[in-house]
Amino acid sequence: MKITVTRAELRTMSAGFAKIVPGKSSIPALGCVRLDVRPDGLVAHATDLDQRASYRFERPGLEGRGSILLPFHLLKDYAKGAPDDLIVLATDGRTVYATYPVAGHSVTTTLLCASPDDWPADEGEIPTAEAEGFLAAFRRVSRFTSLDASRPVLCGVHIDPSGSGDRNATLVATDGRRLTCCNSLKLDLGTTGGKDDKEEDAGVVVPATKFLAWQGLPGEASFGVSRGKTATRVCIRAGSWTYVVKTISGRYPNWRNVVPGEAGMTHRIAFTDAEASSLRQILPTLPGQDAIALDGADGRLALRVVDDAGKPLAIPLASAVYEGGGCRLLLDRRHLLDALDAGFRNFLFADTVSPVVSRDGIGGMHVLMPMRDTGKPPVAESEPSHASHASAAPAPATTTPTTPTKQTEKPQEKNEMKPESPNVQTPAPASTPQPSPSAAALDALQASFEAAKTKLREAQSALVEVGASLRDAIREERQRRTEAESVRSTLRKLQSIRV
Repeated sequence: MKITVTRAELRTMSAGFAKIVPGKSSIPALGCVRLDVRPDGLVAHATDLDQRASYRFERPGLEGRGSILLPFHLLKDYAKGAPDDLIVLATDGRTVYATYPVAGHSVTTTLLCASPDDWPADEGEIPTAEAEGFLAAFRRVSRFTSLDASRPVLCGVHIDPSGSGDRNATLVATDGRRLTCCNSLKLDLGTTGGKDDKEEDAGVVVPATKFLAWQGLPGEASFGVSRGKTATRVCIRAGSWTYVVKTISGRYPNWRNVVPGEAGMTHRIAFTDAEASSLRQILPTLPGQDAIALDGADGRLALRVVDDAGKPLAIPLASAVYEGGGCRLLLDRRHLLDALDAGFRNFLFADTVSPVVSRDGIGGMHVLMPMRDTGKPPVAESEPSHASHASAAPAPATTTPTTPTKQTEKPQEKNEMKPESPNVQTPAPASTPQPSPSAAALDALQASFEAAKTKLREAQSALVEVGASLRDAIREERQRRTEAESVRSTLRKLQSIRV
């Protein structure tokens, strides 16, 4: 058997398999790539038992039939070099002869490879149907999955088939503090394993794997599900690639219960694409803690932070639009950045402690929980010096980029959604916000609070100084007593001397 492939195709295969092949494994075969020479061409396979990928070469040179296992790290090395160079793999059993060009010379190495029989058994083909826009939607929502292994069902993207019409499927992801979904997809979630209709209606949870996030996959794909007796698998075909992964077991929480109604949402913040692009540059470089404040008043919006030295900074967002009676919305800067990166621009909310909702008009929705103010505001109430800000300009020159540090005081509380239990439904927030004090009253209360806090700090500083003086006085008194006792002892010794 003889195989001839270009370095370009070998490089494409290696880039995808790098997301699959485990770095270390107790099973040597998992560190290898299986090459199958079939009547219909050359197909390469990689697996870690939970997921597997296959790549079909486009124009290989083939002689004979059979299969070989080659270490993945060697194939990656063979792929380095000019794209048009040819790599020749010949075998007469388990011995493989690899011939490849090096510095204008042809080099041949001999490899003793593992037996193809050591390769894990294939579960069989899974039928797929066209799934327009699936990969783009999956990548869009998968960034919001949880990283908490204690809640594995939240570590994947839930495909909810309960929609209606041609666009029946909704892709959902949440980490407990934010939730995003896309419901403009048509997917076939029919079964091939004979599971009952109730389980089929529950949908599937697809892991947010590195392979599906890989940009090397072609844009359009087909999709299929197989529900076996021991595991449910999802198959995705895109171009020359076929990818199969086991779904995450467990029932996904009722995510619709955490989506509030929009009837009572009287506040609206809208960013232009230029403003969003500018914020994507500014937010990672701003000093201070994770919390940022969006202050809206009189149709204007400003971004406020306090740096690590306690100096306030305000950045007017000239192109942004604010509608409402005035607000200060506290957000985690990373959460806002992720929402902007995902394409969300319009944000609605009833008050500053209720969920913030954004819809993109093409089937996408994002729910974001604001941060709660637990006593220390993320921005000072003294009037800050405003930094000039152009809509598409980077961070102001007066701001020195710093890496956010850990808070030494009690941080702002992250208001967390709780969808982890499927049996306990989280009630939707009230559609009408509760009445709140006027802005003037709030400012007065805040000013009184700051004044009281300043007096407490001054009193504390005075107590510290008094304590230091008292300790010095005690130390001096002890020293005088020691000296006096020494003098008295000396006098007693002198008096005892007889002349």
